[in-house]
Amino acid sequence: MSETAQAGRRQRLRFESLDEIVDHARRLSAQPTRQLGNWSLGQVCQHLGIAMRECTSADRLFPVPLRFRILGRLVRGRVLKRGLPRGFQLPPEGAAVLVPPPVTAEEGLATLEQGLAALRSTTKRVPHPVFGALDVEQWNMFHLRHGELHLSFIVPE
Repeated sequence: MSETAQAGRRQRLRFESLDEIVDHARRLSAQPTRQLGNWSLGQVCQHLGIAMRECTSADRLFPVPLRFRILGRLVRGRVLKRGLPRGFQLPPEGAAVLVPPPVTAEEGLATLEQGLAALRSTTKRVPHPVFGALDVEQWNMFHLRHGELHLSFIVPE
């Protein structure tokens, strides 16, 4: 993404609960917004919901190079507390399920709500591809930071 697209990104978006992600996305869908990144609100919600669902049901999410796994384990605590860096690109092989097609905000919200339901229905979690084994609380923290990152690119008008 260009620096121009980053200029208006919301820097102070912070969620304390998974419900706040869904509530925030619903509020955004009820008003005019501007997307600063490559994904619409519907695509962001779709992506977040798929990530939530996949961490509970997949055998493995997607492969990442060893150097990312080593670095991920070193910065895991900091990232889960402070937030995810922008600009990380999903690896094209294996992560295609997480890349959302064009969808409406309503479709994306439905997937986000289904993802939240999946998180609540089980304590099963697969290892994170970068951060390794995470317990339920750590996975929830990841989803909070993940939501903050992606929804920061959707700006209310």
